[in-house]
Amino acid sequence: MPLFRIINGKVKRCLYTKFDKEKQVQTIFENNLEELLGLKFIKTEHVTADGRIDSLAIDDNGNPVIFEYKLTKNENVLSQGLFYLDWLVNHKGDFELLVQKKLGKEVKVNWNNPKLIIVASEYSRYDKHAVNAINRDISLYKYYLYGNEMLYIERINTEVGDEEKEVIIAKEKENTLETLQKSASKETVELFNVLKERILALDDSITEKITSVYVAYRASRNFVEIWFTKNYLKCIMLIPDQDEKKSGRKIPDSYRWTLNYQVDVKKLEDIDDALKLIEQSYYKTQ
Repeated sequence: MPLFRIINGKVKRCLYTKFDKEKQVQTIFENNLEELLGLKFIKTEHVTADGRIDSLAIDDNGNPVIFEYKLTKNENVLSQGLFYLDWLVNHKGDFELLVQKKLGKEVKVNWNNPKLIIVASEYSRYDKHAVNAINRDISLYKYYLYGNEMLYIERINTEVGDEEKEVIIAKEKENTLETLQKSASKETVELFNVLKERILALDDSITEKITSVYVAYRASRNFVEIWFTKNYLKCIMLIPDQDEKKSGRKIPDSYRWTLNYQVDVKKLEDIDDALKLIEQSYYKTQ
């Protein structure tokens, strides 16, 4: 897959290269997981009694995700990934504790659809057929490295049967605003309704996405996520260039969140200050 750089109206082919070590692939993905695939990173090199799981993550709907990385095609990677996926399902409590430690106790894990993601630069011609024949949520991603500056990733198994589509749609319907607001007070819900209206008024292109743990607002990608607690709203966004009133606080770098600034909205008077920061986050994603 050729890639070209434009310099002064002329194109120059970028040289296709490869990572030297599997760990380099793993580190790039773990450090940029939310930007690359929209997932929250949980842990690297999780030790089990039968080996190490390369990476653990969780998606927007609370589904566990296992990663296996390979430099090139490997006959055992699919079997290895499935083995660890079964291990994870049989050790739900261990994973839930890791999630709570990393993301907080309010994050709930959804065990309806645990996932396996394999990342490699090459796959055999049998891999795609095998993945589509297995009744599990498995994604094969192929990466292309150009020089040391440009990375392209491509999902190579995109076939989804009608039955699987129906299951996915049904699971998406489970995530409702009412479910998220169940533990919130009436006053907190009213705060959310006012804040939501103000956010959507920023731009007609902004859309709302309801997950199992928060409500996200996005244009090209998420610029704010709103989490419900009983008495206030947690707004997670990109760190602003200016926060004159010191309304928020930075989320620790150890979390490895792309959205890394938290602002709490506890009363109507907080909304104006929060919206100024949310607007800055919105423009940073454009």
